[in-house]
Amino acid sequence: MKHLRPATFVIFAVVCLSGVMLLYTSQSVQNAQDRQAALESSIAREQEKIRMLRAEWEYLNRPERLETLAKEFLDMMPPDSEYFVESEDVPSIQEETADVQIEKAPQVEPAVYTPIVKPTAKPPVPVQKAPPAPPKKIPEKITEPSKPAKNFQDLLDNLGAPAQGEGSP
Repeated sequence: MKHLRPATFVIFAVVCLSGVMLLYTSQSVQNAQDRQAALESSIAREQEKIRMLRAEWEYLNRPERLETLAKEFLDMMPPDSEYFVESEDVPSIQEETADVQIEKAPQVEPAVYTPIVKPTAKPPVPVQKAPPAPPKKIPEKITEPSKPAKNFQDLLDNLGAPAQGEGSP
């Protein structure tokens, strides 16, 4: 058996590495092409949806349909002929602007901020508050079962609160 030289092993390793790189690159290209095809089909579906929506928009915005809907739901009528103006009656923009002379705007100086010092005032007089009302007595425990209240006033009576006309301001 012949001896293999180290250069043969190096060449064999380079060939194997090249084959692996070629396989990896081929798979990467194949995956990229699959993603591209998926994106293109997605774009085609979206363009078809846009085309359908535009067609539906055109169908829904037909003048005769809008006129019918306006009459039916909004009680709108087309304008009378008295609201229209002949084009000769409208002055042109060139005629209006021909007489106007443009004046140069005056130069305005920038504003300078100067703080305003307010004179010191006397401290405010404290407002005296009325003393708080004494807390209402809440029954410790209801000993006898109460009958169900028919209205709000019966509920207040069961809880021991004053009637609406008695203690309220």
